[in-house]
Amino acid sequence: MLKQTVNVSNVGALYAAVNDSANANKIISLYPGTYVLTGPVVLQPGMDLVGQNTYVDYDADKVWDPVDVGSDPENFVVSGLTKLDASTAVITSARGIVECGYNNSIKGLTVAGGQTGTSASVFLAAILATPNPAVVDGIEVKVSDCVIEHGSRGIVCQHTASHSGKKSSAIITRNIIRHFRGAVNFFNLTTGVRIFGFAVQVRHDGTPAGALTDAEWIVDIAENRIYNNNGGLFLLGFS
Repeated sequence: MLKQTVNVSNVGALYAAVNDSANANKIISLYPGTYVLTGPVVLQPGMDLVGQNTYVDYDADKVWDPVDVGSDPENFVVSGLTKLDASTAVITSARGIVECGYNNSIKGLTVAGGQTGTSASVFLAAILATPNPAVVDGIEVKVSDCVIEHGSRGIVCQHTASHSGKKSSAIITRNIIRHFRGAVNFFNLTTGVRIFGFAVQVRHDGTPAGALTDAEWIVDIAENRIYNNNGGLFLLGFS
């Protein structure tokens, strides 16, 4: 069955749409423009968040290319720029700019944190994928055709102690993930290891030790352009 579409054109309508449980299993379609966020955008189960970014692939290698590499190698969006701007949002360290928890798709958006990762938001991830503990199944999420930039981490796929037994999957494809270099210290020897500046992080966070059991992530990462990050892919807590 085709999903119904809810069109939004401003940040107030965006929050109203994603916070309405009646919009579960619907497409939230954003008109082009910049949406200046005040906090996380948390998707309902089955909800898709779709912008209008369009791209070009000059060499047909299935990876998006700069529109004009000679004059502006940082510009990948041909038209329809749809930007979630969290550079001044209040988002705590345990949260994401966009949070998805069950059968979600995020497509055609630019998701941007602080320019140097030192804005009001010290968020866990630009896009945080973590299952809802109340749902029996694990998470299924797809992130495609997005520009994801600036901050401490790009996409985080996470299981915590409440996710024992969850079998989760993510598809991360045809994105530009860049400029995650915001940490002051990559490794902090005083407070312990702190992991910052990764394009993609997949983590089993079983704190306290042994609290997470029988959990599984299957992550398909393909045809992305990933650059100018402290690290590309970081796997944490796997054995």
